[in-house]
Amino acid sequence: MGTITPYETVKGRRYRVRYRKPDHTAAEKRGFTTMREAKLYLSMVTVSKSKGEYIDPSASRVPVRMFADSWLRSKQPPMSKPSYYTTLERAWKNHVAPVWADREISSIRRSEVQDWVSEFSTQKSRTVVLRSLGILAGILDVAIDDRRLAGNPALVTSATSLDEGRASVASTSRTIRLRRSRRARPTRPWF
Repeated sequence: MGTITPYETVKGRRYRVRYRKPDHTAAEKRGFTTMREAKLYLSMVTVSKSKGEYIDPSASRVPVRMFADSWLRSKQPPMSKPSYYTTLERAWKNHVAPVWADREISSIRRSEVQDWVSEFSTQKSRTVVLRSLGILAGILDVAIDDRRLAGNPALVTSATSLDEGRASVASTSRTIRLRRSRRARPTRPWF
């Protein structure tokens, strides 16, 4: 639970919400124009804490670069072949890092990723685009695992035409989900 208190500003009355995070430290958010908005925010925080889905907003204000190093380290040999690791490292440095490395993970939106993929697909091959998108999605998955991000904005990209309409990616998220479900599914004997 938490408290809601009014305070005065030059623009009029505003409301402050104070609550405790799951680690029992105090937090607050200010600037709500109506009591209803403040109550709604407090109830959303309370529900997310009770479900174990609370993400601290200040923990999400870190750049993508912070997770890229650990993600790339997880792909180093012997976890993967040296040639594969080299292509991942080059794709990160040449294609993903110039656009996304200094962005805060909480500021990345699906629409921005979709725009980047659409623009990028006019300049590079389908393989390069998919590899770069996969790198960004993998890095943001690390942030999700660290409880700094609720969802991965790089996983869902709608039908994007690549290579000037000759090849199309139906849905990157569908492909990734299919791969994960195949890994998770137990094998059955064929008899």
